[in-house]
Amino acid sequence: MIHLYCIQGGTKGLNTALALSNAISSLSVMVFGKLWKLEPLPEERKSKWQREMDWLLSPTNYMVELVPAKQNASIGEIFEIMTPKARSDVHMNLPALQKLDSAFCRRY
Repeated sequence: MIHLYCIQGGTKGLNTALALSNAISSLSVMVFGKLWKLEPLPEERKSKWQREMDWLLSPTNYMVELVPAKQNASIGEIFEIMTPKARSDVHMNLPALQKLDSAFCRRY
């Protein structure tokens, strides 16, 4: 299992996207690192890749940005609140990457 970890140390923490990128890079080395030629991927490695990628990408469902919105109060006043919205970069790019990944796994 790949763990998300902070490589910087201290209390600064690590950007979530960068932590995911590092974890996916580590996973790719574990799964594909010893392949020296293009050949079908053993079923065990393929299932490990798919299982770990599903686990690693699950936080992307919660990567949101807060956008202002208006809300009517019961007393007739209008308040401006912040509402969560899916990040456009994740919403646009992730499905395309998942489609490429599944095509690659089916082929090899």
